[in-house]
Amino acid sequence: MSIRYLLRAVFAATITLAAGLLIIILMLKSGLSDSQQAAQQRYELSHLAKLSSSNSIKLTELARQYVVTLQSKYKQQYFELVGQIQGDIAWLNGEKKSYLARLQAYNVDKSDLALLAESNELSLKLVETEEQAFALVDHLVGQDPHVISEKNGLTLSYYLPMKIT
Repeated sequence: MSIRYLLRAVFAATITLAAGLLIIILMLKSGLSDSQQAAQQRYELSHLAKLSSSNSIKLTELARQYVVTLQSKYKQQYFELVGQIQGDIAWLNGEKKSYLARLQAYNVDKSDLALLAESNELSLKLVETEEQAFALVDHLVGQDPHVISEKNGLTLSYYLPMKIT
């Protein structure tokens, strides 16, 4: 075998190896893009879950504040947040999408969506219960909670926020 054929063989092997590496790099690049998209989706779903949790806490706080203080601003904020969660009122980003619609946009598995829909239904039942509590105190709005409690022999000091000195 002459040196000429040996160099051609080495050159052919080098070109084949380079082509193979190029194919591997392109496959890795595609996989990296898919991985980054999946990571972004996980982050956004995690953010949405935290938002849902904080909204649940916020709704409870607003309902309690309204019932205890009789200040209608809490009821207004409560219904605004309920409207945002249900997709009737725009979020701060201007988007009008319900919580479930936002989850569907992320292609959440159907079995998980079914569980989340059930959870959402239970949350809406809680909203109904809180609205019933609102109806019980609506006729007292505008009155001082301390005066109302004194008239009825009740004390609201347990329910009202403590003042830290």
